[in-house]
Amino acid sequence: MNRAAAPPTVSRRNASRVAAPTCAVLAGMICACAVLGGCGAQAGRADGERAVIAVGDHLDEASSAVATAQLALESVRDGLLPAVTADATVGRAVESVTAAAHDLAALVPPAAARDAVQGRLTAWDAVADGVAAVAQARVALGADDDASLSDAIAELDDAGAALDDAASRLDAASRLRETR
Repeated sequence: MNRAAAPPTVSRRNASRVAAPTCAVLAGMICACAVLGGCGAQAGRADGERAVIAVGDHLDEASSAVATAQLALESVRDGLLPAVTADATVGRAVESVTAAAHDLAALVPPAAARDAVQGRLTAWDAVADGVAAVAQARVALGADDDASLSDAIAELDDAGAALDDAASRLDAASRLRETR
């Protein structure tokens, strides 16, 4: 006689042994979501000084991602790094530079803080260039030809220079504000 296996049943005596681990896992997941939710971008308004600092931090994050992608592509071109490893590295750089763009977009400096407002606009242009360059770097890795790698490296170099320029302008505006 063939019987289908019956689903396991939980007796009242075993219910607490089954429910306790399930509740512990659920509680852990809720706590993790609450903690990680507090780690996200702090969208909203910031005073002038904090806004300038935040813009600088986002520029640094984007600049680091661009430099990482450029180093990975140069290493592939020079035969020092396998393309699959570079692809994973550039994938993380894409995540980092897009996070910087998101956080920059979520930042709302006060209108009275002209250097923060102008710095954010300049930074936005540079970070957008960084996003495009890092995304193109990932495409170039998939193309698997030297011309695509060279073009992507040049684009990353230009994006890195634009990010450095935006950071320098922000620093100069901050120093000028401090001397007033």
